[in-house]
Amino acid sequence: MDHINALKKVLALSALAYAVQAQNYLPYIDGQCTKPVTNFTINGNVEDVTSSFSLEGFPAAARFSNPGFGGAESQDGSGYDVWWKTSPVDVGCGQALMQAYSQGSYGDLAFNAPAGNVIMFSNGEGCIYSHIPLGVELEGSFCCGTGDCGALSVGDASFAKRDTSTIGSLLQSWVPTARSESAAGHAAAAGSITRKLARQGNFDASKCTTTVGPSGPGYPSAGQQVLVANPQQCSAGTCSFSTSHGVTVSTSFTSSSTTTITNTVGASLSIEVGVDFIAEAKVTTSAEYSWAKAVAQSTSTTITNSTTLTVTNNIGQQPGTNAFVTFTPTYTCWGVTVTCGPKDQGEFNFCQPALTSDGTGVEGDYTVVYTN
Repeated sequence: MDHINALKKVLALSALAYAVQAQNYLPYIDGQCTKPVTNFTINGNVEDVTSSFSLEGFPAAARFSNPGFGGAESQDGSGYDVWWKTSPVDVGCGQALMQAYSQGSYGDLAFNAPAGNVIMFSNGEGCIYSHIPLGVELEGSFCCGTGDCGALSVGDASFAKRDTSTIGSLLQSWVPTARSESAAGHAAAAGSITRKLARQGNFDASKCTTTVGPSGPGYPSAGQQVLVANPQQCSAGTCSFSTSHGVTVSTSFTSSSTTTITNTVGASLSIEVGVDFIAEAKVTTSAEYSWAKAVAQSTSTTITNSTTLTVTNNIGQQPGTNAFVTFTPTYTCWGVTVTCGPKDQGEFNFCQPALTSDGTGVEGDYTVVYTN
């Protein structure tokens, strides 16, 4: 029966992939979506806008490097003020437009990471605003089901209410496979929500050694984008968000890929991608937890366990829109190799929240997410 169920899921995903091909955005220069952009470019090359903004099914994403939108140039010269005409979607589905993470890398922490910071999310037909800075990379994804759409709606509870009678219900239990994405060139596997450890025999993790590499201060990686100011409507005039919200950050020690480590006496530890030794209460007192402590010592850092820090800001909102504000914390990460025998090794990501100099805040990016 398991192989039959697996086949059903593959068929459902194939059907979803086919449906995704028809999903797209169309860019306009006015809030009623009646005046199309005069031209659309990618890296300076003129493209057919009606076909170029086709979306891909989450966790995959269509990518658009250095896009240009003729006639939509912002008055301050910082980019483009674009209004997107979104297409209708099935019940329980949604569309998201994302902007590449400023950190340059993502997928090192154990969560279902979108391809960039979500700047627009739609669960139906509409005309939705977004500001596109010059020279950025945009990504577009389509989702169905509470799991994937929950990741793309980044904490807005209004999008979590899905009709489980649709294909989305079939996809809720589907766990995406690991993927590698990193503009900075680091091998960063996407954080699956899977948490699983399996031991065979008397596996003694304290006999293993940890190696941090490459040496240096680590590389920046994006944490999870979280809501810090609730949705609000700006009908006209001047509107803004005043944010003062707690953001919880923790040290993360995650597996880069599904692997089995065997020690010198033949006992083994099987680890699925995305398992976080810090977050798992059952293993924080075990020998495996010592791996994270050893890495923290070698990187001159200390383990941070679920610390909540307050982030504050005042951010403007475009008139005639619905929107909310999110915050994406920055982490500093290192690649770690754990060796437990002559040949067997496991690859891991060790990440620490990038705290402010006084230790009372965390570095990161604010994003205004526009919705319909």
